[in-house]
Amino acid sequence: MMKAYKHILFLLFFGLLTLQQVHADNVGKFTLQKVANLSDDAAALTGYSKLGTIEEVYVTENHLSKLKTVEIYKNADGVLAWRALAQAGGGLIDDILDIAKTFDDNVLDIAEVGLKNWKTFENRFYSQLKAMYPTKKIGSQITLDITYVENGITKTKTIIPDALIQIEVNGVRKYKVIDAKTSTKDLVNKTDLTSICTNNQKEIYPLIDAGGSYNGITITKVEMRGQRAIDAFGSSETFTNAGKAQIQLETGVEFWVNTNNTDFTQYLIRQRIK
Repeated sequence: MMKAYKHILFLLFFGLLTLQQVHADNVGKFTLQKVANLSDDAAALTGYSKLGTIEEVYVTENHLSKLKTVEIYKNADGVLAWRALAQAGGGLIDDILDIAKTFDDNVLDIAEVGLKNWKTFENRFYSQLKAMYPTKKIGSQITLDITYVENGITKTKTIIPDALIQIEVNGVRKYKVIDAKTSTKDLVNKTDLTSICTNNQKEIYPLIDAGGSYNGITITKVEMRGQRAIDAFGSSETFTNAGKAQIQLETGVEFWVNTNNTDFTQYLIRQRIK
């Protein structure tokens, strides 16, 4: 019998493909865009290298669901891609999915360490956070729109950190960004974790680490949005009709990394750059 928490659900709706990690606490939601149809031949995959495989995936299109194995690819430009394989005895689906640059990186962790190990680490991560901050409001997978000015041009990028904690600094309500990373590689002694961050995180995390301004780029506005944000912080923040609330971030992104490749309950808390 297949258990819901072991599966990943793909939903194709109005041109957007939503990947939903089905857990008891509903952790993990990703939006994918730019669906491209490629045939399963050498030419179609030219320039892409395989990063890993996720088993037990539901692919739902046109109201039909099938259990698949999904392969994850990446090209030299950092564009992520998917290819779904049919169940044993089936053929390849011809779809390869280009993931939007705002895509959260959890699925890459799953591909590398396996769904079971990733889930073990995420559950440990959230349980420890709740134990460490028993009186604080904690949100998981909260969408943040970060607006900043670079060379006189205003831009906005979206990140979805694993956890957001409401704290108070000198009487001012702020939010601490925390990201959990898992890998078969050594993340404890890795000098700089930037390379394992998503493209948007690579640009935004240095700004947060520097207190909002870095290398001539300055954050001008941070907004949390979505139902998950409202559920976690709606009692203390004023959300607009569009489901957004402007907030302040605490300086510094905190990373939780696995310290053991066989026991994924073991972790270390560190900064992005040692």
